[in-house]
Amino acid sequence: MKSINRRSFLAGSIATGAGLALSSRSSGQAQGQAAVAPDSAGKSQRPSRVAVSIYSFWRFKEDSKLPIETCIDEAAEMGFDGVEILHMQMEKESNEYLQDLKRRALINGLDLCCLSIHQGFVSPDAEKRQQNIDHTIKCIELAYQLGIPIIRINTGRWGTTKSFNELMAKRGIEPILPACTEEDGFKWVIARAGSERNV
Repeated sequence: MKSINRRSFLAGSIATGAGLALSSRSSGQAQGQAAVAPDSAGKSQRPSRVAVSIYSFWRFKEDSKLPIETCIDEAAEMGFDGVEILHMQMEKESNEYLQDLKRRALINGLDLCCLSIHQGFVSPDAEKRQQNIDHTIKCIELAYQLGIPIIRINTGRWGTTKSFNELMAKRGIEPILPACTEEDGFKWVIARAGSERNV
């Protein structure tokens, strides 16, 4: 029996491995399982992934507010790739509830891609602004527990238009609070953003 030294064994193994890899790749391409073909610039083209906010399902039925779990199921049924969670729609904030939402999304093959939160920094009341900073920090922690990488922050309104329908009719433009200016509003929001960045 012919003896095999280590060098010839390694050379043969590498050649065999390379041959199997090429054969497997060719087979995969033949069956339509290959990686997506590169575009003209040589970059891989991946199909766009589409997510939906569960806000779109919240009032799916008249006079009802669907739970987040049902919204996740509906999004999966419609073929979405991910969902944005609306904090205002969350029924609880316990760790058990958050983990249940993560599990529901995983089972449905969906990513929890964004957390939408609401707060208001446009106020002359420093204590009220601080409460909204605290709320934002809490929501950052909730996003962390949910494994959500992005937060969509709504920084607030002047609050002088009480009806949401009226606000929409005015395209979101509302009168400024008495004795305040737009410059005040920008200053308050920028100051709050600086505070959160230091968290």
